[in-house]
Amino acid sequence: MRTGSAWRESPGIQVVLIVFALLGSILVGVSYLLLDTAYIPLVIGGVVLGVLSAPLWIRKPVLVMYAALLVVLLPTGLFPDSIQSNLNRVLTLAALGVWVIYLLIRRQRITWTATSILMVAFLVWCLLSLTWAENLTVAINVLGGYAFRFILFLFLFVNEIRNRETFNGLMTTLAIAGWAYIIAGISSLLTSGYQLGGRLQVLDANENSLGGIFPVVIVGIIWMAMRASNLKKLFWTVMGALFLLLSFVLIALSGSRGSAITWVITMLMLLVWKPTRLWGIIGLLILVAAAAAAPLVLSTTLDRFTDRLNDTLLGGREALWQAGWLLIRQNPLTGVGVGNSPYAMMEIVRSFRSVFGFETAPIHNPILAIWAETGLVGLLLYLSVFASAIWAFAYQFFRLRKFGVSWLTPYFALTFAAFCGYFASWIKGGGMETNYSFFLMLGLLVLPSHLEL
Repeated sequence: MRTGSAWRESPGIQVVLIVFALLGSILVGVSYLLLDTAYIPLVIGGVVLGVLSAPLWIRKPVLVMYAALLVVLLPTGLFPDSIQSNLNRVLTLAALGVWVIYLLIRRQRITWTATSILMVAFLVWCLLSLTWAENLTVAINVLGGYAFRFILFLFLFVNEIRNRETFNGLMTTLAIAGWAYIIAGISSLLTSGYQLGGRLQVLDANENSLGGIFPVVIVGIIWMAMRASNLKKLFWTVMGALFLLLSFVLIALSGSRGSAITWVITMLMLLVWKPTRLWGIIGLLILVAAAAAAPLVLSTTLDRFTDRLNDTLLGGREALWQAGWLLIRQNPLTGVGVGNSPYAMMEIVRSFRSVFGFETAPIHNPILAIWAETGLVGLLLYLSVFASAIWAFAYQFFRLRKFGVSWLTPYFALTFAAFCGYFASWIKGGGMETNYSFFLMLGLLVLPSHLEL
């Protein structure tokens, strides 16, 4: 606490910050004269805001992690791609840097989990695969993506989310991200319209992206309702039910079969646990009411399930999986290099059919993709990361139940339901092996093991 007091009690530092704020404001105003780009004021404003927020960040570094998480979860297209991607990286590095400063000041220990150690081993193997990757640029970019996901979701999570206050802050961040997606979806619906039989796209996000975002944010949405009290509980319960309704509508209009499966399975799994049973009932009532009162909302999704659109049940993934297996047989032990499978797949896919206008062909199966890229060694390491997170979650659940610690029981119920729903569609997703939602789900599984109870 002495660090925070020093900032508050030092007039000199306060004067410096005020002067910096004034100069920063002037610089933002004249920035168009410096560089001919519409985004330079945002960049300069972000730097100014970052410097002014530094005292607060050093006192509470978890706030930077919340900001990084929120930006990662925001729908694609809310900002220009280059800005959003760079902002993700900058905030993640800032979160790590501020936490390191806090660590040195407070002289705290670094927490390592079995999951994070295994992930480091996987990263090292991916680094070695650069030596045989044909497309080195893509390989480095994908490896960088893995590294940033490790830092945010598997390292900073367990080192910064340590008590009820920071835990509730995480849940609030997830809830805000969920509502941001809903607002963006409604905005896209109102501005772009919707044609019956078409597929709704939320900004620039893939139509199937809701299946990845829904399970992780629903944990925060329902947690806020379950942990609130008195009138706040009623408000957040109504808001939670509204979120379920709107998310169902957006998923139905997107026509994503995987997202629909995720939504339904999540609701069914909520019924399994007593603390979340009410929410499962609410979800199934929404499903029945929508099917009876507004069947047109479900028309695109049902058409894709019933093959009325001349598509296969798995959307052509069967051929991609076969091609992926052929690629694995060519390089079973080492793979073709991290991130390179979509490019290596093209030669095999062309042997099945003529392919015009495409440069890559994702395998659309995370397990096959990892095996094809990093070989059997990489696959075993990747699956061990996955398995260790599940083990940590299950072990902590039974441990806390044995000792009568009940305040986290709703979280276990919510995360279990989200996990089941998420992985029902994860297995057939293109690029899901590297997606932020996968590593966020792993982070949520590991999180209870290091909370101060």
